Amino acid sequence: MLAVSLFTACASGGSSSESQAAQYKAGTYTATVDGRNGPLTVEGVFTEDAIESLTVTSHSETEGISDGAIQDLPQQIVDAQSLQVDVVAGATMEADVVVAGSGLTGISTALAAQQEGASVILIEKLPFVGGISQTAAGGIAVPSENGSNVEDYVNFRLNQNAGIFKDTYVEGYPDETMVRTLAENSYDALTWLGENGLQYVTFDVGYQGYDLTYALFAYGEEWQAPNVGGYALTALVDRFVENGGTLITECAATSIVMENGKVAGLKAEGNSGKYTFTCPSVVLATGGFGASEEMAEQYAPAYSGEYNTTLSGNTGDAITMGLEVGADVYTSGFMMGGTGHTYMTVADLEATYADHTTPKTSVYLNPLGLRVNSEDPVSYTPSANYVNPDGEDYYWAILNEEQAQSTGYIQYIDEIMASGGDAYKADSLDELANMIRMPAANLRYSMNRYNQFCENGVDEDYGKSADYLVKMEEGP
Repeated sequence: MLAVSLFTACASGGSSSESQAAQYKAGTYTATVDGRNGPLTVEGVFTEDAIESLTVTSHSETEGISDGAIQDLPQQIVDAQSLQVDVVAGATMEADVVVAGSGLTGISTALAAQQEGASVILIEKLPFVGGISQTAAGGIAVPSENGSNVEDYVNFRLNQNAGIFKDTYVEGYPDETMVRTLAENSYDALTWLGENGLQYVTFDVGYQGYDLTYALFAYGEEWQAPNVGGYALTALVDRFVENGGTLITECAATSIVMENGKVAGLKAEGNSGKYTFTCPSVVLATGGFGASEEMAEQYAPAYSGEYNTTLSGNTGDAITMGLEVGADVYTSGFMMGGTGHTYMTVADLEATYADHTTPKTSVYLNPLGLRVNSEDPVSYTPSANYVNPDGEDYYWAILNEEQAQSTGYIQYIDEIMASGGDAYKADSLDELANMIRMPAANLRYSMNRYNQFCENGVDEDYGKSADYLVKMEEGP
């Protein structure tokens, strides 16, 4: 990068016999290229057959990070008389803590460690900070400030998720200890975010019989902006850098340095160079392995071949580095699913959490005719319920004409039917079952059970809100 433009400018344009005697056109030349933070200018002095000197005369690169390359690389090129040198600086940096990965986990960790008095370096594999957290929308549910509804929060999560994951391949979920830890600490985490630049409002809500507190974040003048996660990250990153933290992008962690059985540092490399970070504490926050087909096959085979929606950088780097130093791997077989997370099912079908058009009064049934989820799901549920190693990855939305008409959904159905798509209309359940090749007995069982829930006002299987429990007894 430092001298390639100069080589082009200085190469002799003479005859073949002349070029054998002279490699360059003697003189002093300058070239300016785009560096990481702005223009970088190099001055080169050439004789006819040698590079006499190279000097970086101006730049706006980060002090301490770019020093090695700017000071050492020009002399390496002069010594080698060639651009074919190790173009990385081989920099060594020291800190109390090095955090790999700048998503919400990584930047929160880096800032919190910094606020405890540690010197911190935050590195990021991609050219931008944030990881998949950049796509986060929505708010967060927390217990109230005085903690009066902690038990409601715990029971809500346990009961709702127990229903969501019932009869799936995910075993031991949810973990009550983890849910309680979340409940007891989430309000403090919300407060910490507010102290570090995020604006939010909280309000109490009653949901499915539980008293909960909900927080919405602001993005400029907008509340609940689609990219509110990116806003949160920007606020935290700005605070971290303003407080003296070092941030290096395009710098991928490659291995953990161990000495006498203890962590002693981290090695990394990227477009900025090769680094050895000397530190007693390393935090791996590099995301999941959704972008690695090999790891998905190994650790979550039910997702093999599914449609990946995570970032290209999520290739399981932390797992690879951890295994190299003897770490264990948590093998649940489950990955976060749904829009903006890790995996969706068949790409041309709608994940339930992303489907804002199908009436929530409908009933979702798998190809076997069994109901496997609430029709008003929370995030992450499509993955657990529709990615199933023992069945096909899609569901049918069953509703009658009265519901379709009242919600305007009938127009969507008519369009699909007119185009020959996967929408069907029948006067009876048995006739419908035959059309969609579903076991008629299962369809009747599921609809009868669901109608009983509607009559009682309580979804005993999946906790669907009573607001959407509407009986369906008449066709079509």
